[in-house]
Amino acid sequence: MRIHLLGHTFEREAVTAWLEGGGRACPLTNARLDDTDPATALVPNHTLRKAIAAWCVVNGQLPPPPPPPPPRTPPVVTPPMVPWRERAQLPLGPPIAVPGGYVRVGQKLEAVDVQYPSLICVATVAAVSLAGGVASISVTFDGWNSSYDYTRPLRDAAFFPCGSCERRGVELQPPGSGVTAPTSSSSSSGWASPFDWEDYLQRSGSEPVDVAVLGREAGSGLEPERVSHPHAIRLW
Repeated sequence: MRIHLLGHTFEREAVTAWLEGGGRACPLTNARLDDTDPATALVPNHTLRKAIAAWCVVNGQLPPPPPPPPPRTPPVVTPPMVPWRERAQLPLGPPIAVPGGYVRVGQKLEAVDVQYPSLICVATVAAVSLAGGVASISVTFDGWNSSYDYTRPLRDAAFFPCGSCERRGVELQPPGSGVTAPTSSSSSSGWASPFDWEDYLQRSGSEPVDVAVLGREAGSGLEPERVSHPHAIRLW
């Protein structure tokens, strides 16, 4: 095997153990490795392998066994590509069963902006995936471009039910400029304060993610602040 880009050849078992043991540099040159995942950082040295096999044939030795197949990884589920000015109106998808109930593409929730963690924003479920018994959702922020999107387990601490910010006295960031604000609002942003979820759900033709699927029941492992109102607003 050789470490990708550096071109130095090492015994497969030895260099794999080096990387899996926390090695972050080339064992020969000590050059920093940007990629230390054995599944991607290592590539077979086919030229050397053929030379060794030819030597084995000439000298009556058994050739080396073939390398093991690469590990299979679950497919990465990415949100559908939707023009960002339409991201608040994702049509409701079919219900997908998850622990505690179901979740659908197009449902609404409140989510932390992981790039600016002090902000909690109006968000939409853009994709749902199930892997190893764990449900994950991709969220997109209404009226903002896809650079803020991310995917996390459904019961991650970054997700809150609709109305949670109002109940806790925390400011909820309204949709971005890609969503037209109601003209009846007198605020500078055009959105009511506190945010009017009931009106927004009706105008967007959507529904909220159910409180239960976000893990509001006792023993969910979420921090106390998030389970202090286990029956926070449910709008249907």
